[in-house]
Amino acid sequence: MIKINVHANDSVVTNGELDQLSSMLQSPDSLVWIDTTAAEETEITFLKSHFGFHPLALEDITRHHQRPKIESYDGYSLLFFYALRCEDTDLTNVEFSQLGMFIGKNYVVTVHDGSIKTLDEVSDRWRQGSLTADRYSVGMLVYTILDALVDDYFPVLDQLSERLDDLEDVILEQVDLRSQQEIFQIKKQLVAIRRVVAPERDVLNVLVRREM
Repeated sequence: MIKINVHANDSVVTNGELDQLSSMLQSPDSLVWIDTTAAEETEITFLKSHFGFHPLALEDITRHHQRPKIESYDGYSLLFFYALRCEDTDLTNVEFSQLGMFIGKNYVVTVHDGSIKTLDEVSDRWRQGSLTADRYSVGMLVYTILDALVDDYFPVLDQLSERLDDLEDVILEQVDLRSQQEIFQIKKQLVAIRRVVAPERDVLNVLVRREM
């Protein structure tokens, strides 16, 4: 599924028409955000025909479990980041949702499998005009998306930290094998989160350099 959001002439257009995309991209005053869910053959063909993305970049975008990274191509960059979510009450199953972002001069293309609630919220802010006119830029859109993703990390980490404290209290009071096993499970989740967050820090260091 492909959704198009466009900011042009101080106004916001959502669900723009695909046949108008070329003219939108050619306008220097337009900022185009295309959100693609489940990049199958149809979506990949669409991205290739409208943007001419490199075959290796398109291949990367269809692969799961990519390491967070940013790569520069001719006229655009490709960035990989992750959304985190944990809905299990026992906090032993943190879900990682991969997000690929093509970042061009006047466009951002986000690609992911399944729904990412954070992107929906940013899109709602776009539609409601919460982003002021002077902040409709590629840099601000990328920042807003990444900032929202990282904000969602903290509730997950807080929940895990609080649960660990509770379990450690139980173990101090009595020998509880089940609690020990749960601690090991949560620590495995924390190690998995660290594997994602550590390289994401390197990605952000690249983004804040002046040449980017």
